[in-house]
Amino acid sequence: MEMENALDIILDDIEDAFSCIKGNQSEAAKLLFDKLTQELKVMPQYKDAKEYNKVIRILELLSLVKAYDAFEGFLKVTESPAVNQNWLAIGKYFAHIISDEDQVSLLKEHMRKFPINSAGKCAVFTAIEEYYINHYKRNDLLEFYNEMVADFTVDTEFERSYNLYILFNIINNTIKFKIYKLYADLSDLLIQLIIFSKTGDNGNWFKNYFAFLHTLTPYIYAGIIEIERYIVKLRKDDDKELFQYEDLEEIGKYFFDKTVKNVKCANQDWTKAAIKHLRQYPYNQRKQPVTDEDYYKEICEYLELEEVPKKVYQQAEKQFNNIFEIGEYKKTLIEVRDIVNYLEKYQEIARLKERQQKL
Repeated sequence: MEMENALDIILDDIEDAFSCIKGNQSEAAKLLFDKLTQELKVMPQYKDAKEYNKVIRILELLSLVKAYDAFEGFLKVTESPAVNQNWLAIGKYFAHIISDEDQVSLLKEHMRKFPINSAGKCAVFTAIEEYYINHYKRNDLLEFYNEMVADFTVDTEFERSYNLYILFNIINNTIKFKIYKLYADLSDLLIQLIIFSKTGDNGNWFKNYFAFLHTLTPYIYAGIIEIERYIVKLRKDDDKELFQYEDLEEIGKYFFDKTVKNVKCANQDWTKAAIKHLRQYPYNQRKQPVTDEDYYKEICEYLELEEVPKKVYQQAEKQFNNIFEIGEYKKTLIEVRDIVNYLEKYQEIARLKERQQKL
């Protein structure tokens, strides 16, 4: 069997050609690279997603024969639509044809060019990560993770991007390899993710934030639970201070600041995380808190404060006055008072007459 025929067969999913390719790795690498080059040229004309599978299979074989010359070809694939089909596999295959640290440095620069929501970024990240793990480069892996964590900017769009996968992967491996130096920084990132999450408990990954916190920094998780318990007690709080505020946002800020002040471990970020964790109806349509003002209103929602106490009191006072001091009720009160006065005078006259008769 000729090498080119063997390659054609194996690309059609016939596994028995592997032995032929393994026995002629240099020739196989050259032919595979030629095929990859051809596919990259015709890729813009692909009409079916399945056509990309051939490219991914070529990359798998290139990784099998350690085709280091295919580095540039792999880079092009990470910028092509093929990466959207299976960026994880592409990244793992890529890791096997990285020859040295210079190429890793090139990959790091290449990764920074990708937008936040790019599958190509994930593929390159996976390649670098797998390379360090496969070569037992623990210190280099730690440095790489540090660089990634430092580059992250958590905002309301973070969890909608591939960055969330990258972060979760870093956290899982940090726990797996016990890279304790990263625990604090990752916990800070998780707190920010909780605060800025637009989906909250509506997203399946939201509970993972708290699960990771519990593993990485149990004292932070415990602190959040302590803050929650305090907020729960606020439901029974009979606080006259509330009557000085004009709207719910001011009241929410009052309770928020009171929590931060009275709970020893509390700070603003942990308190926001606790409020988010207290969300009672995980699948409701109410807006998830993100800004400070949102959190002030959210704590009022939890405490079931639907109206401002000061305004409720003023409305009740007005209704009382309407009932007892003005309008028809006032007229009726005057009439009743006149009748009472008349009866009192009548009784007095009757007593006088009775005395005179006795005399």
